[in-house]
Amino acid sequence: MENRYDKYKDSGIAWIGEIPEHWNLALVKSIFNRRTKKNNPILTEERLSLSIEKGVTLYSEKTTNLDRFKEDFTQYQIAYPNDIVLNSMNMIVGAIGISHYLGCVSPVYYVIAPKDKNINVNYYGYLLNNFRIRNLYAEFNLQMQQNSD
Repeated sequence: MENRYDKYKDSGIAWIGEIPEHWNLALVKSIFNRRTKKNNPILTEERLSLSIEKGVTLYSEKTTNLDRFKEDFTQYQIAYPNDIVLNSMNMIVGAIGISHYLGCVSPVYYVIAPKDKNINVNYYGYLLNNFRIRNLYAEFNLQMQQNSD
């Protein structure tokens, strides 16, 4: 692979390897806040869906699996435009998307919001759905299962 930068440095993380010298590594929690706001009192009745193929979409536009939402909107979390929504049970296979809507999502999803309005959520949405990162979710999940035995 041809180097695209003049100088590189060791990232300190084996699977990442070297990174351009002017880059910095940051934890996701230093860039995003976890949004845990419940839809109570009801802020919206717009239900959102998350799929591997389409990311975050309006539930009203779905044509399959139409019986999965409960009628009690207060049990769901709020997602805002530019939030990243992650399905905690399917992150390993790529159930991650960027919301373009104000709506409510399943309480088992993670919703993360950028701490700074200048954060490029499209980049982080892509990064969090990268196959190498998804492998880390699988490794972490396996470690958690082994620790619980």
